[in-house]
Amino acid sequence: MNEGDPDKVRARITDLLAHPALFSQFYADVLRNFDAPESVLSTLQQYYADKNAVWPDKLQEIATLAAYFGFPEFSLLVISEEVQHSPLRLPALWHPVMASVRRLDGFNKLVEDLRLTAYWQKYGWADSFQPLDDNDFVCS
Repeated sequence: MNEGDPDKVRARITDLLAHPALFSQFYADVLRNFDAPESVLSTLQQYYADKNAVWPDKLQEIATLAAYFGFPEFSLLVISEEVQHSPLRLPALWHPVMASVRRLDGFNKLVEDLRLTAYWQKYGWADSFQPLDDNDFVCS
Protein backbone atom coordinates (compact mmCIF):
# COMPACT_ATOMS: atom_id res chain seq x y z
CA MET A 1 0.00 0.00 0.00
CA ASN A 2 2.92 2.32 0.64
CA GLU A 3 3.85 2.15 -3.04
CA GLY A 4 0.32 3.04 -4.16
CA ASP A 5 0.20 0.35 -6.85
CA PRO A 6 -3.37 -1.05 -6.92
CA ASP A 7 -2.32 -4.19 -8.80
CA LYS A 8 0.26 -5.03 -6.12
CA VAL A 9 -2.23 -4.33 -3.34
CA ARG A 10 -4.86 -6.52 -4.99
CA ALA A 11 -2.27 -9.31 -5.48
CA ARG A 12 -1.15 -9.11 -1.85
CA ILE A 13 -4.72 -9.30 -0.59
CA THR A 14 -5.31 -12.30 -2.87
CA ASP A 15 -2.22 -13.95 -1.33
CA LEU A 16 -3.63 -13.40 2.15
CA LEU A 17 -6.78 -15.30 1.22
CA ALA A 18 -4.69 -18.45 0.74
CA HIS A 19 -4.05 -18.54 4.49
CA PRO A 20 -7.27 -19.37 6.30
CA ALA A 21 -7.59 -17.32 9.44
CA LEU A 22 -10.13 -15.24 11.27
CA PHE A 23 -9.43 -12.27 9.03
CA SER A 24 -9.63 -13.99 5.63
CA GLN A 25 -13.31 -13.08 5.27
CA PHE A 26 -12.35 -9.47 5.97
CA TYR A 27 -9.88 -9.46 3.10
CA ALA A 28 -12.32 -11.31 0.83
CA ASP A 29 -14.84 -8.54 1.49
CA VAL A 30 -12.26 -5.83 0.79
CA LEU A 31 -11.15 -7.54 -2.40
CA ARG A 32 -14.72 -7.97 -3.61
CA ASN A 33 -15.27 -4.20 -3.31
CA PHE A 34 -11.74 -3.14 -4.27
CA ASP A 35 -12.82 -0.89 -7.15
CA ALA A 36 -15.57 0.79 -5.10
CA PRO A 37 -13.89 2.77 -2.30
CA GLU A 38 -17.18 3.74 -0.63
CA SER A 39 -18.10 0.06 -0.37
CA VAL A 40 -14.66 -0.73 1.06
CA LEU A 41 -15.21 2.01 3.64
CA SER A 42 -18.52 0.43 4.59
CA THR A 43 -16.77 -2.94 4.98
CA LEU A 44 -14.04 -1.38 7.12
CA GLN A 45 -16.61 0.34 9.32
CA GLN A 46 -18.55 -2.90 9.79
CA TYR A 47 -15.47 -4.84 10.86
CA TYR A 48 -14.33 -1.98 13.09
CA ALA A 49 -17.69 -2.01 14.89
CA ASP A 50 -17.85 -5.81 15.14
CA LYS A 51 -16.26 -6.59 18.51
CA ASN A 52 -16.54 -10.34 17.74
CA ALA A 53 -14.21 -10.01 14.74
CA VAL A 54 -10.83 -10.07 16.43
CA TRP A 55 -7.27 -10.64 15.19
CA PRO A 56 -3.97 -9.15 16.35
CA ASP A 57 -3.54 -6.46 13.66
CA LYS A 58 -7.22 -5.70 13.12
CA LEU A 59 -7.19 -1.99 13.90
CA GLN A 60 -3.89 -1.29 12.17
CA GLU A 61 -5.05 -3.11 9.04
CA ILE A 62 -8.37 -1.27 8.99
CA ALA A 63 -6.63 2.08 9.50
CA THR A 64 -4.07 1.40 6.77
CA LEU A 65 -6.72 0.30 4.29
CA ALA A 66 -8.86 3.33 5.14
CA ALA A 67 -5.92 5.62 4.38
CA TYR A 68 -5.12 3.74 1.18
CA PHE A 69 -8.69 4.01 -0.10
CA GLY A 70 -8.87 7.74 0.67
CA PHE A 71 -10.57 7.93 4.05
CA PRO A 72 -7.98 9.55 6.31
CA GLU A 73 -10.49 10.73 8.94
CA PHE A 74 -11.71 7.17 9.56
CA SER A 75 -8.12 5.96 9.48
CA LEU A 76 -7.16 8.45 12.18
CA LEU A 77 -10.09 7.38 14.34
CA VAL A 78 -9.08 3.74 14.14
CA ILE A 79 -5.31 4.14 14.46
CA SER A 80 -5.81 6.49 17.42
CA GLU A 81 -7.58 3.71 19.27
CA GLU A 82 -4.90 1.22 18.27
CA VAL A 83 -1.87 3.22 19.40
CA GLN A 84 -3.53 4.19 22.68
CA HIS A 85 -3.74 0.50 23.57
CA SER A 86 -0.72 -0.85 21.72
CA PRO A 87 2.23 1.55 21.48
CA LEU A 88 4.06 -1.06 19.41
CA ARG A 89 1.86 0.07 16.51
CA LEU A 90 3.25 3.63 16.58
CA PRO A 91 5.54 3.08 13.56
CA ALA A 92 2.43 2.57 11.41
CA LEU A 93 1.76 6.30 11.77
CA TRP A 94 4.84 7.04 9.68
CA HIS A 95 4.19 4.65 6.80
CA PRO A 96 3.92 6.55 3.49
CA VAL A 97 0.31 5.42 3.04
CA MET A 98 -0.56 7.32 6.22
CA ALA A 99 0.64 10.71 4.87
CA SER A 100 -2.93 11.98 4.43
CA VAL A 101 -3.66 11.04 8.04
CA ARG A 102 -0.65 12.98 9.30
CA ARG A 103 -1.99 16.11 7.58
CA LEU A 104 -5.22 16.10 9.60
CA ASP A 105 -5.58 18.48 12.52
CA GLY A 106 -6.52 15.53 14.71
CA PHE A 107 -3.13 13.95 14.12
CA ASN A 108 -1.43 16.71 16.12
CA LYS A 109 -3.84 16.05 18.98
CA LEU A 110 -3.04 12.33 18.84
CA VAL A 111 0.68 13.05 19.03
CA GLU A 112 0.04 15.38 21.98
CA ASP A 113 -2.15 12.78 23.72
CA LEU A 114 0.64 10.22 23.31
CA ARG A 115 3.04 12.75 24.85
CA LEU A 116 5.36 12.49 21.88
CA THR A 117 5.65 16.26 21.60
CA ALA A 118 6.95 16.52 25.17
CA TYR A 119 9.41 13.73 24.46
CA TRP A 120 10.65 15.41 21.26
CA GLN A 121 10.93 18.79 22.97
CA LYS A 122 13.17 17.23 25.58
CA TYR A 123 15.23 14.84 23.42
CA GLY A 124 15.02 16.25 19.90
CA TRP A 125 12.43 16.28 17.16
CA ALA A 126 11.77 13.27 14.96
CA ASP A 127 13.10 13.57 11.41
CA SER A 128 9.77 14.36 9.78
CA PHE A 129 8.61 16.85 12.44
CA GLN A 130 9.48 20.50 12.79
CA PRO A 131 8.43 22.67 15.73
CA LEU A 132 6.44 25.78 14.84
CA ASP A 133 6.49 27.12 18.38
CA ASP A 134 6.45 25.71 21.91
CA ASN A 135 3.00 24.17 21.46
CA ASP A 136 2.71 23.25 17.79
CA PHE A 137 4.55 21.39 15.05
CA VAL A 138 4.25 20.38 11.44
CA CYS A 139 4.77 16.91 10.06
CA SER A 140 6.03 16.19 6.56
